Parts: sequence; C-alpha cells; structure tokens
Amino acid sequence: MFVGYSCVIFLAGYAGIPSELLDAAVIDGANRWQRFRRVEWPMLAPALTVNVTLSLIGSLGVFDFPLVLTGGGPVDSTNTLALVIYRDIFNNSDFAMGAATAMLLLVLVMVVSTAASVLLRRRERAL
Repeated sequence: MFVGYSCVIFLAGYAGIPSELLDAAVIDGANRWQRFRRVEWPMLAPALTVNVTLSLIGSLGVFDFPLVLTGGGPVDSTNTLALVIYRDIFNNSDFAMGAATAMLLLVLVMVVSTAASVLLRRRERAL
C-alpha cells in the first residue's frame, strides 16, 4: 500500500548521496555490497525514518481495505480501530463510544509514531 511513497522517498534519499562519497569508496577498493552497507545505507537513514513513521501512521489508521474486502471479517478477525469507529458512529449511532475510540486511536498513533521516530533518529546518530 505504501510502496509508491516509499520508493519516491528512497529515490530522493539516493539522489541526495554525494557522488564524491561513492567515488571515494570505489577508490578505496569497496565492492558493491560494501558501498551499500558502509556508504549508502547510513546515508539513507533519514529516508528510512520517514518511511517507517509514515507507514506506521498509515497502517494504524487503515479503514478502506478491511471494510471493502471483508467488512470486518469473520468474527471480527480483520477489524481495525478505524472500522470500529465507523461502525460505532454510523451503524450503532453510539457517538460517544465512537468519539472515545477515535481519541484512543489518536493517542495510539501519537505514541507509536513518536516512539518509532525517536528510536530511528537514535539509529541515524549512531551511524
């Protein structure tokens, strides 16, 4: 679902890698794998942080695929919080429960995306 966004972000990250670094690695005798592992991968760390964070946020809020494909699935096996919010508000007319679940989803997305961003930024600094 997020492959297009991820590809564009990684391509922008690759375009931002200075060619001097790759040339220096070639002159130092690095093979293709070593160039990727020691030069390209550390330089792509910010792109990875953005991709993981956006994918987590999008995955936690997914609504349309479970609704269209399975409608929540057999015995609610493919329910998501967004689908529960939709059902509470529009099918059950329970606006208070829908609003409370929406706030829970908001807090969950904020906590998970902040934690992922912090951990990945630490990884960026360590490289």
